[in-house]
Amino acid sequence: MNSYPSPSTPHQAVDQPCPRQQNAWWNITETPSAIADQTAVLESPVTWKEKQARTRQKLEQSIEVLKSKDLPGQPYVIRYLEHLYRRHCKWSSIQNACVVIFDFLFFIHQTGRRHLAQITRNELGAFVEQEQDRGLKPQTVSNKVRYLYAFFKFLEPDGIIDPDAYARKIKIRLPQSLPKAIAARDVARLF
Repeated sequence: MNSYPSPSTPHQAVDQPCPRQQNAWWNITETPSAIADQTAVLESPVTWKEKQARTRQKLEQSIEVLKSKDLPGQPYVIRYLEHLYRRHCKWSSIQNACVVIFDFLFFIHQTGRRHLAQITRNELGAFVEQEQDRGLKPQTVSNKVRYLYAFFKFLEPDGIIDPDAYARKIKIRLPQSLPKAIAARDVARLF
């Protein structure tokens, strides 16, 4: 049943906004203090340009941090992150790629490699094993491997990494979820 009063004239329904739309998120956002003061704060939604500006600012900060470290392949990582930005990826995607690639390059640096061309399938497998030993869930490790393969695929036209290093993909076996148990009273109803 409609709880809104019915309009007395047909024009009244057109002229007056729907009560639900008066407090919609794009018109008015009420904060707890605004509700107490019976005042409303007008807010406009964040524009796409504002989001891109924030993403660019965060990207620049990440690039500065990356430049301060002595890791192999820095210019390629910067190019890749800027490529993701140009493709209008969300900041969370760019950040995840940055963190995973940074972790991988740090791991490679610890093994004594100084160039991305020196990476082999063994290093990639050792990185996956290290991530599993840290106690990460299989899905998390699988996602990290996907970010690395996307980065390697980006570098493929330049011939920086040996294609044999990532030709056969490392697949993380995800555990199959078990069916949920039936409650005892439901079992009793069946028999």
